[in-house]
Amino acid sequence: MIDTSAIAQGDALRAQIESATAEFLRKGGTIFIADNTIRPKEPPRTTWNNNQGNRAAEDASRRRGSQRSAANKRAGGNTDKHRAQRQRNIDSIMPLLKQGLNSVQIAERIGIDARSVRRIITDEALREVWP
Repeated sequence: MIDTSAIAQGDALRAQIESATAEFLRKGGTIFIADNTIRPKEPPRTTWNNNQGNRAAEDASRRRGSQRSAANKRAGGNTDKHRAQRQRNIDSIMPLLKQGLNSVQIAERIGIDARSVRRIITDEALREVWP
């Protein structure tokens, strides 16, 4: 059921607004029609770090990062040692791959994980060399 008293109150308020508007216009007032768009507030300017825009601090941060890089965290920071070990693994894998062994069989013979063998085969593109 619709409450007729609420409808009557709304009609009375509309009539009151209409008469007040007419009186305002008669006295020389002007009405500006505003657009109904709501403009979002500009988000606060945040930076991903506190150094952004401070050139000296950015450079110092980069220097600290390079000093603590992954290569320096490895065993003694000696990357040549790791490259030599990888080359030894490649030299061990190639002849076994040429014989037709799969990665699990190669891993068992060399003594490293089968996943490492697959990664070396993929990274070094050894399958293309030995189909």
